[in-house]
Amino acid sequence: MLRWFAQFVLVGVVLVAPWFFGGVTSSVCSWLVTGVGIALVATIASRLLDRGRIGPMPLVAIPLALAIGFAFLQILPLPAKMVQSISPISAQLRSELTSDQTLSQESQNNISLSLYPSATRGDLVLLTLGITVFALGYVLFASSAASRILLVAVALNGMALACVGLVQEVAADPHSILWFTIPAGGPFATFVNQNHAGGYLNLCLACAVGTLVWAWRRSSTNEVDERPSRERTKLFDSLTDAISRLNGSILFSLSLIAFLIAAIVCSLSRGAFIGMCVATLVATLVYRTRRGAHRALLGAVAIAAGIGLVAWLGLGEIVTDRLATLFDREAMAEHSLLEHWPVAARAIPDFWLTGSGLGTYGYIYGLYLDGPIGPWFIRAENQYLEALVDGGIIGFLLLFTALVLVWLAAIGYVRRAGHVADTALAASGIFAIGSQTITAAFDFGLYAPANLMLFAILCGPVVRRAIAIRPPLRSFSWLRMPEWRFAPAIASVILLFANGFCYFDIRTAASAESARLAATWDRPIEVLETAEFEHAIERLTPIAESRPGDANVQLRLAELWIDLYRLRAAALLRADAPVEIGNSVLWNLTSPVVLHRQLHDFSTKPETGELESLRTEPTVTRHLVPAYRHLQRARAACPLFPRVHLRLAELCGLDADPSQDVFHIHRACSVAPGDPDIWFHAGVLDAQAGRNVNAMNAWRHCLLLSDQYVNIVLYVAEPVLNDTQLVEWLLPPKPEMLLHLAKTRYAVSNPDPHTIRDRLLARAADLVHNASANPAETTPLDAPARSHLLGAIYAEQGNLSEALTHYRTAIASRPFELEWQYEFAQHLVEAGQLDEALDLARRCIRLAPKNRRYQKLLQQIRTTQLSTSALDPNQYL
Repeated sequence: MLRWFAQFVLVGVVLVAPWFFGGVTSSVCSWLVTGVGIALVATIASRLLDRGRIGPMPLVAIPLALAIGFAFLQILPLPAKMVQSISPISAQLRSELTSDQTLSQESQNNISLSLYPSATRGDLVLLTLGITVFALGYVLFASSAASRILLVAVALNGMALACVGLVQEVAADPHSILWFTIPAGGPFATFVNQNHAGGYLNLCLACAVGTLVWAWRRSSTNEVDERPSRERTKLFDSLTDAISRLNGSILFSLSLIAFLIAAIVCSLSRGAFIGMCVATLVATLVYRTRRGAHRALLGAVAIAAGIGLVAWLGLGEIVTDRLATLFDREAMAEHSLLEHWPVAARAIPDFWLTGSGLGTYGYIYGLYLDGPIGPWFIRAENQYLEALVDGGIIGFLLLFTALVLVWLAAIGYVRRAGHVADTALAASGIFAIGSQTITAAFDFGLYAPANLMLFAILCGPVVRRAIAIRPPLRSFSWLRMPEWRFAPAIASVILLFANGFCYFDIRTAASAESARLAATWDRPIEVLETAEFEHAIERLTPIAESRPGDANVQLRLAELWIDLYRLRAAALLRADAPVEIGNSVLWNLTSPVVLHRQLHDFSTKPETGELESLRTEPTVTRHLVPAYRHLQRARAACPLFPRVHLRLAELCGLDADPSQDVFHIHRACSVAPGDPDIWFHAGVLDAQAGRNVNAMNAWRHCLLLSDQYVNIVLYVAEPVLNDTQLVEWLLPPKPEMLLHLAKTRYAVSNPDPHTIRDRLLARAADLVHNASANPAETTPLDAPARSHLLGAIYAEQGNLSEALTHYRTAIASRPFELEWQYEFAQHLVEAGQLDEALDLARRCIRLAPKNRRYQKLLQQIRTTQLSTSALDPNQYL
């Protein structure tokens, strides 16, 4: 009875997880951990009451148990000298980024290998969840009846998800998930991430393949498949045999597979599509060798039906365009992952042994950026690369060893599978393992609890049946451990302890997540009531006390205290301010940036006592002192948050010399070298502190990363720097930016040849000319792009003949760059070459008929031609 209860609970947890965003939120994950824990306790109780033997333990249990132990080691406080010898870069980073932190002596002597233990605990929860489900699947679903029920249930659940996703793509808002709506991302079905949806549906497809194999084998007279004789190896005979054996179960299984294939394709996940194709190829090769070629006809029918369903839904063009990017060299070259992985790989030598800590990837890779930050990768989108960064060589070898052992067990199982249930389960296992092994190189789907649990529960019975099959395979007998009576007991104790630890951690994490979400409003802060902030602070404070190592909670609580200070300070200012001063002005005056400037201004005149008066002001002491304390805790929990360092720079003058902010600013920039927002903010703080050289250097780096702040930086710098300093020192060597400024901000012509506009154009031209000679000094440009830039620069300088020559060269190399042709046509009109300009304008409209700028240019050219003809007296001769 307890065994059935455990099976029911575990299957229910696995099937429910994908319907709640894949279980990625802490609140949902806490319930999943609870359900799996109940199934674990029920299973152990069942084995104790029945006094039954679990059977041989798999060899893969060793790396899985070591993986749990390794994750615990990463979060365990160790002597600082030991950490320095094991992971010197981790110890160095923590020392450099928190050297002035006020800590207890015990904290100074004991640090963890992980740079963010709270994130490591989060990944430890996932790791324990997956290993526990694997163990339960190993024990509970090894029988023929249980494995069949599991395959059918998962396949049906996958079909329901597939239907939701397909209907969503056709009829609903793409950012709508059933009754939920998300603001951004690429959702599909009930998953926020379309790649996770594709990976999960691949696992469901594996189960559907298993049900098809089971139905096909059951359609024969004997459970053991009959080898086709030589007389029946012809294609026509094979097709006749296949049709004659079709029944309701086979047709239903084919329908499941068709729907799942269509959903995987329509999820637009290229990684899931590649994983599906590779898994299909592997399964086909294995079963072609073992079962005969004519069985592949069923697969062909299912694939054709899936493709037909995609076309019938009208999604064929979208899918084709998406998949075509796999074969487009330029599209793949521009893919952010291909640029991101080499940057992330730079972290491997620094954390080669034990890694930076599971779950810390999203904070570590930013240290190695030397260009724009781009999208923020909380995961590596490559589980093997992330294992090397987060776990070092130890973590990677544990992952690799476990994966290889599961692969070998599945291959051995396929070789000896003869019973109907064995054949079906082996087919599902090979397909599931094959698809996830490939997908893991392009995505992080197994970090979603729904995907992880389903993969684990499928691998468990495959490994169990592979090592328990009779007669045993000699070549694969080493995949099971020597029988030892205490091994199951030790494994049970490890799982119970790990699940108990994870249960309490995920429950507090869920409470923290709920409190943080409740303290997030969709209205401007200045229109909120102070009571709302007081309630949020009151709710979040005990959670922050129970989770001192959660940097996100500490930072959010600090921000709430700062916002409450601003509301009350604005109310005090409003009481004394004239009516004509708007509320927005008063709100801006309460910014911590303004407070930072006041602290520096008052520190230059200590005799006035204004600095001490500001520090002891009741509104400051009641709100900003607690905020500063929580910021220090956030930095101690994870020193890799640049925003925390900047906030500390703004407020450090409340209890120390305001000039100490330079250390916090330097740390913020060092942990976020590719974030233009951080560098701009750093420049503002340096400028307020009177460190103008530092400010200009920070702003120059900011502009090198992004053009976003160029106008505000120039507005501040123009009164301070002369034209030469602006062009040669402040503005980075980006010819596109210099050209744009010459055409917009400094567009007014001046007869003086040494105006800033002319300096900008001259430097832009020099950078383009010398790009090949000094590539490090400017952004990389290919030959057509250089020709286009030179053409635009010469046109701005009034040298139309040179400009037109370069434009012709650029367009000859890239005939489909419509914007280049549009610019060329405009300059041709200036040069009076209307016929050529007309041809170019017509071509632009032909390729982009709805572009109004192109239509306006065509109308302008025709009008100019008509006016020119009317003024030409020779046309009447």
